[in-house]
Amino acid sequence: MKTLKLKKFVVSVTLVIVAGVFFFAGEACAITFSPNHADFVLRTGTQGTLSVNMYGNKTYTAWVWSADEQNIPNWLKVNDHFGYNPDYYYDYFLIMPETHNHVIDVEVDTAGLAPGQYSHNIPWWYEHWTSDYKDYGPVYIYVDLLVCGPPSLSVSPSSLLNFGSATNSLNLTVKNSQYGDQLNWWVGLKPSWVSLNPPNGSLGPPGGSQTVTATVNRGGLNPGIYTDTIIFSSNGGSQSVSVSMTVPDTIPPTGTISINNGAVYTGSTSVTLTLWASDGSGSGVSKMRFSNDGVSWSQQNYATSKSWTLAPGDGLKTVYVQYKDNAGNYSGLISDTITLDTTPPSGTISINNGAAYTNSTSVTLTLSASDSGSGVSKMKFSNDGGSWSGEENYSTSKFWMLTAGEGTKTVYVQYKDNAD
Repeated sequence: MKTLKLKKFVVSVTLVIVAGVFFFAGEACAITFSPNHADFVLRTGTQGTLSVNMYGNKTYTAWVWSADEQNIPNWLKVNDHFGYNPDYYYDYFLIMPETHNHVIDVEVDTAGLAPGQYSHNIPWWYEHWTSDYKDYGPVYIYVDLLVCGPPSLSVSPSSLLNFGSATNSLNLTVKNSQYGDQLNWWVGLKPSWVSLNPPNGSLGPPGGSQTVTATVNRGGLNPGIYTDTIIFSSNGGSQSVSVSMTVPDTIPPTGTISINNGAVYTGSTSVTLTLWASDGSGSGVSKMRFSNDGVSWSQQNYATSKSWTLAPGDGLKTVYVQYKDNAGNYSGLISDTITLDTTPPSGTISINNGAAYTNSTSVTLTLSASDSGSGVSKMKFSNDGGSWSGEENYSTSKFWMLTAGEGTKTVYVQYKDNAD
């Protein structure tokens, strides 16, 4: 007979017990462990127990024992309860037919163990007492242990999540430490223009990672660069991730142009443009460009005034301007018109209806003038062509004083059009 040695075994953290079956050679006899699988995940400093049933499969009896005293690690303890079978117990041997089972407790204790994975296989032997007493086995109880440490949150990318001006969605990865206990995480703080899916979750035990999709919504926001922070919170710490997004400026500037302060006519091709432009809440007005025909352009930095040269030749002239913002958007064509009149008026003057003589220095001037461009607007008079009267509105008649003294007298007149 074999003396059965009782031994205590201790296991930590995660425990998986796989039952083994070994058949007696040449005889219909075997031992079986049940359950054949069991998983335990334990936190550092905790204990766990799994009860395993040992069965015989026929009416034959067997002696069963374990001989692993020297190899069992200190985190594993096996309580085999030999002597508790009420029908078959002889000294230190267990005699077990199919109608009886024996309970073995596998106990684990994670005290002093670092987080990680541990394993051990416990061998069992048996022999049929009605046969040749030959040892058979081993049949194993497989013990796998995972010890979990405290959960620890990490998020990647951990620096800047930059959506730029065109990207709508980016992925982040929420992670638990490799052997971390269950991590429960959630989004503690975020800007209103960012949504996250999912907004919370659980990882482990042990460890684990999860993809979180961040999506931005630019709708209703003014153009510009937006920066903020997403804060992930958990029972394993918190982490902040910076987020940046650009809302592009797609709206062009608006503005006005005025030639010579809104004048209708000009007698010169050199004019002054008065300018104004606004880009609202956009990126700001940066440039402007000008054209006399809407085809050929000259560009410069934005300003509120500019000297400009009209196209030559009398007639209606148009000056076009386009304003450009810092995002590169051009306004539509904005324009103003003015009539260029470089041809002076023509006209006549008659003293006293063309009389050859007068006995008075007071005379009446009969006047006539025309201008095919902008029209006659003013006139002025002189007795010597050097000293002139003040300008006055054009009319067809005027009282005038000749110079004193007898002799031939000359009266000069100049007509002015609206372009001067």
